[in-house]
Amino acid sequence: MNKVVVFLSMFFLASCVSNDLSERNGIAIIDTRGVDMDVYKNDLIECASFSENIDVTERTIEEGALSGVTGAAVGAIIGGKEGAKKIGGSAGILGAVEGNIEARYEQSKIIKNCLRGRGYKVLN
Repeated sequence: MNKVVVFLSMFFLASCVSNDLSERNGIAIIDTRGVDMDVYKNDLIECASFSENIDVTERTIEEGALSGVTGAAVGAIIGGKEGAKKIGGSAGILGAVEGNIEARYEQSKIIKNCLRGRGYKVLN
């Protein structure tokens, strides 16, 4: 039963992931002085498309699975079968969250570097 809950939790978390960063505010804050905002919007969309090479869903699932297996092994050593279930499930969910955060951070770095390369002054 716990395996099903962990799997469904990771699946739900991964399905909530949106890879369309071009519409999100706050990815990159630029100095808008002298910037044609229509050109900027197009550049932002193009830069966001480069960041889509980082598959957030895949990273979320991979990190969750790896952490879950590691946590289950440690839990089995510490607390037997029940420890493996509890620690493995918790570690899997925490690993999935961490993988998701890291992938999104990497995507935002790609967008910011792309915009800097196109001459924008990125403030964050």
